[in-house]
Amino acid sequence: MENTKKVPVLRFPEFSEEWVVKKIKDISTIKSGSTPLRSNKDFFKNGHIWWVKTTDLNNSNIIKTEECITELALKETSVKIYPKNSVLVAMYGGFNQIGRTGILKVDATTNQALSILNTNEKVVLPQYLLTWLNAKVNLWRKFAGSSRKDPNITGSDVAGFPISFPQISEQQKIADFLLQIDNRIEKLIKKKQLLEKYKKGVMQNIFNQELRFKDNEGNDYPDWEEKELGDISDVRDGTHDSPKYHQNGFAFITSKNLLANGSIDFENVSLISELDFNNFNKRSKVDIGDILFGMIGTIGNPVLIKTSGFAIKNVALIKEKQELKNIFLVHYLNSSLVLKQFDDVTVGNTQKFIALGKIRKLKIHIPSLPEQTKIAKFLTEIDEKINQASKQLEGTKKYKKGLLQQMFV
Repeated sequence: MENTKKVPVLRFPEFSEEWVVKKIKDISTIKSGSTPLRSNKDFFKNGHIWWVKTTDLNNSNIIKTEECITELALKETSVKIYPKNSVLVAMYGGFNQIGRTGILKVDATTNQALSILNTNEKVVLPQYLLTWLNAKVNLWRKFAGSSRKDPNITGSDVAGFPISFPQISEQQKIADFLLQIDNRIEKLIKKKQLLEKYKKGVMQNIFNQELRFKDNEGNDYPDWEEKELGDISDVRDGTHDSPKYHQNGFAFITSKNLLANGSIDFENVSLISELDFNNFNKRSKVDIGDILFGMIGTIGNPVLIKTSGFAIKNVALIKEKQELKNIFLVHYLNSSLVLKQFDDVTVGNTQKFIALGKIRKLKIHIPSLPEQTKIAKFLTEIDEKINQASKQLEGTKKYKKGLLQQMFV
């Protein structure tokens, strides 16, 4: 077999040899797993043997699985245990799933939706293979889309998948370098998760009034009062019309554009004419400082508006009055006290929906204006830390993606 040789754009300076291009079948064994009969509960109940499914794949180390199987399943079915450093590839599940990977850091079994690759480690290191597959995940689309109707891949596709690789010492250095970046990403993910968990807990304590703020003199603020949202805020909704969309124009925001992180997705929006924009804004003009709240499909995801110049549909528009500050309300609307009320009033069989009248009837516990300001400031500072961690995480992921594009042939 004649080898094709190439070199990457970005490389460690001590290496100069050309890379070899082969197929996975040339450097690895390829096997698949199995699923014990679900109807036999003895195959799963109190199991302790790791059993990997596509949803367990994280493009990185696999140290545990969602489900386990029993010794009986291992004995009476075709399920087999695969060793540490086996590389797994998802074959089914459409374009969002195929090509997902993982590398076993524990001995484990798998289901039939995965290919199990065990490399000749004198030729290709398992960690390098994992990194290569992650860098070339989009190539699976060509395999899946070219030969069959369903966007899945087969064992033959995996066998024929190309891989470029250098000598072992360079593979090791590449894998170690990228592992450092993966560790950085993992730390940022944990940092963000801890901040989110902390905010959730402290919000519960604040809005249940278990944690109270004091004024600048150290005195208690007045007791909170319970009122309906419609009595203390101007609550209206956007247009009910379905305008014609255009290539250029003004953004038309609906519930689906309200994101859980408190921002608006302006990239995936429809555009409307200036005439429709002006007509819709006679009824529900969105101003900076207002709150948008999803009513159809996406329920909730309140957003405090920081920019204007768009129209709305299928969202509630909450304008501030004197008694209740929106900088406080936007946090309260994300609390468990409000979410519980949504569970009670959400209606609709195929699509979630909450009527405007129900939003106006939401019960809100209101502190004094000075305490509202302190609470909003405190929670906003936590949000800023979460956003900073998110930016660091996305920046590191983008940096890694750029490296992957240049470090491999």
